Amino acid sequence: MLGAIALLGLVTWAGGDADFRMSPVPNGALLAALPMDASAWRLRGDAGTLMAPNDGDGLVLSNPDGERVVATLAMPLALPSAKGGERRTLRLRGRFERLGPASFSLDDARRTRLFLRWFDAAGERQGYGAVVRFAGQFRTRRFERVTEVPDGVTRAEFVMVADRAGAWRFDDVNVDRVEPAPYYPAVLVALALAWTVAIVWLFATMLRGASRSLVGVLGGVLAVLVAGVALAQSRMEVLLEPVTATLATRLPDALVPSAQTLLKGGHAAGFGLLALLLVVLRRALGLSTVGAVALGLSLAFASEALQRHRPNRSADLGDVGIDAMGMAVALALWFAGSALARRRARTASVTREVTDR
Repeated sequence: MLGAIALLGLVTWAGGDADFRMSPVPNGALLAALPMDASAWRLRGDAGTLMAPNDGDGLVLSNPDGERVVATLAMPLALPSAKGGERRTLRLRGRFERLGPASFSLDDARRTRLFLRWFDAAGERQGYGAVVRFAGQFRTRRFERVTEVPDGVTRAEFVMVADRAGAWRFDDVNVDRVEPAPYYPAVLVALALAWTVAIVWLFATMLRGASRSLVGVLGGVLAVLVAGVALAQSRMEVLLEPVTATLATRLPDALVPSAQTLLKGGHAAGFGLLALLLVVLRRALGLSTVGAVALGLSLAFASEALQRHRPNRSADLGDVGIDAMGMAVALALWFAGSALARRRARTASVTREVTDR
């Protein structure tokens, strides 16, 4: 079983290069394309300022008085031409940081946003795409939007809008073209079937020789982890923002974790719990302790590998390392607690023997 799941994880990872391809749109890497000043942008709004130092710290748009400020990238994104009615798909990704106290809230999603504006060959506007709106009590947020380019559109512009007072930093912003292979839907179906069979096999094996309640807990943990893979990261961070908002009212700003940090911590905790359950259930699986841990690592690797097949997600082996650290901490605490319990049991046994004498 361990070998089959590990092999399936490797095949899933390798297949991520075959079902769709990401190619940078010319001028799509905004930080790489910006000059040392903001001359490449049009800025509307007398009080607004735009700082584009291109030093790796991001693009900062400030709005001191709350009037509408709009920054538009004057250098249009060169879009690939459509061939034979094929769909043109773009992915907009980046990171948004609100500069200010952690307890400060963006209360209206319509007021702070960014998007791509479409134009046809005659220069006429053809609507908008990849709209990202920011609202809520948070400090940083990753964002990604996958959008179809309408027919007749030949170029696009990147637009940032701030209709309230504040300062916002954008970094690691880029636009990529998503080019799915003709067999992409078939790959997704095949992966879904393969992993369904693997998980059913895993649970069927455990149910033959393990507590049903423990197996049920393991199923719940796996369901949460699968949901984390299925949802876009930006959506997961939005779900965690109420936690960040609560912490912002009780902790100093410097100690308030971002939703992304909470997400990483939750991932580590989830796989730590998964590793514990696999170790407890290892005999039902016919595995040693090392084998149970290896199975947990294989599932952590698979969770990243599956993200390679989604255009609004990206796989990062560093996240597998975070999961492994969560497993290591959980298992260390488990074994330390077990050793302490055994020691106390021995001490109690010796005490009873002495008392009996």
